[in-house]
Amino acid sequence: MIADEDVRQSFQEKLQNPGIFGGFGSLEVYRGMSASQWKDAHPGGCVRHLTVFDKYHVIPKYCFDCYKVLVEPRTVMELFKLLMIFEKLDLPNDNSRKCMCEARVDCTGAYKGFIYNRGMSEGKEVRNIVRDVIACDISPKVRITLKRGCSEYGRVYPKYARIKPGTPMMQYNNDWQVHEDAFDASTVFNLKFSRHFPLSSAKT
Repeated sequence: MIADEDVRQSFQEKLQNPGIFGGFGSLEVYRGMSASQWKDAHPGGCVRHLTVFDKYHVIPKYCFDCYKVLVEPRTVMELFKLLMIFEKLDLPNDNSRKCMCEARVDCTGAYKGFIYNRGMSEGKEVRNIVRDVIACDISPKVRITLKRGCSEYGRVYPKYARIKPGTPMMQYNNDWQVHEDAFDASTVFNLKFSRHFPLSSAKT
């Protein structure tokens, strides 16, 4: 079990260097594999996918294979303990992971940790690994679930978010591909994206 005093000692020096947390004002701290290294990653990354969704109200094909292990710390202390775990966590593919304070008005909860996976099988494997570690190092009462893609998608298409056994899973609508192709043809992507994926003006 990680002791509260261990957290204070560990972060006392780090707090003098806020850049380690992404700078002042940052609500998210990332660790693990860069998003640019994800399997079959699009050069526009997650910002591209969410922009396509906002513009055309369609879920990009890539996002149908995105699964996230969601960890919900109950206190600030548990959030910092989770960050300590994420620093040293040994995962099959050094999966991208982040700790964050929830600032979206349409999402519940205050503190969250996410681990990104390609496919449900990997998601379940990572969930089992994390569940054992967190039960030992923080508390077995910390909630850990597996979810599909971004919450924004599930609010518009509830079937997309349903991944329970025995429940038919929503599949990609091939008619949506024309929207993705049109967006990609009119947008310049930053090929060296990490956690941010800037999109520039349309091609001329």
